[in-house]
Amino acid sequence: MRRVRAGELVTVLDRTTPVALLAPVPQAVRVVRAAQAPYAYRTLTPLMARDPLPYLDEERGEAW
Repeated sequence: MRRVRAGELVTVLDRTTPVALLAPVPQAVRVVRAAQAPYAYRTLTPLMARDPLPYLDEERGEAW
């Protein structure tokens, strides 16, 4: 990140395959604004009514 902040273009590799480029953001594009209110977390309803661990154990079988 220091090199990118210094203006360098950095290539991100997945082993030997380039997958992304990190580039510094031009000064004209940078936008910073203060939050208007604290983030409000929502309470989510569970996707399953029962404990999912028995299902995972069954699906994994002896693989673990």
